[in-house]
Amino acid sequence: MKTYLNTMKSLLTVVLLLTSSASFAIPTLKFGGSILYSTEVLSPADLNISGVLIPGYQDLSITPDLATSSVILSADFISASSAGGYTTGLFGTTPANDLLISDNFGLNTLLTGNIDSLLLTGREGTNLGILAGTLEITGGLLAGDFGGAGSLFAINFNLDTVFAPGMFDSDFYGITNGSITRDDTVTVPEPMPLVLLSIGLIGITLTRKVYKR
Repeated sequence: MKTYLNTMKSLLTVVLLLTSSASFAIPTLKFGGSILYSTEVLSPADLNISGVLIPGYQDLSITPDLATSSVILSADFISASSAGGYTTGLFGTTPANDLLISDNFGLNTLLTGNIDSLLLTGREGTNLGILAGTLEITGGLLAGDFGGAGSLFAINFNLDTVFAPGMFDSDFYGITNGSITRDDTVTVPEPMPLVLLSIGLIGITLTRKVYKR
């Protein structure tokens, strides 16, 4: 019982941290869709996310049309590492714009950008992971809202593979939900993605422990 209470207390702490961080008025676009990794290098990269904007955007100068929106993100695979029971894939920018968010069936370009850094991390033996990184915002109608820099955080689940040191040697597919927010910490070496990464991994681990009991 004590272990269960401690677990629930830790989960509550994670929820409060996430809730408090979301309470600030920070430009945010939320998205949902699919994640695809290919060893055959799909045009133009290995990791591709495609989807649409979903409810939850905030503090924007214009209101996006969610029903006609599209979100495309691509990244080049650089390397993979394994430590502490977690596998992490490191991704970098592509020759073209990595991020394209639009609405009105592609007529309005809302946001474009390039990846500064991107990590896909998950506990080995599970098919649930998180994606976290930073973006250089390069254009779009909402570029002024984001001030040239953004942070990306997404939960990836139902991957058709499990996290393991060799997972990036083969193709895999899954579902993802996440958000892009203005990065007000750009002068510091990526603290926000690291904080989100830690919180996400704690939440994933504790949730699995609860379900195992």
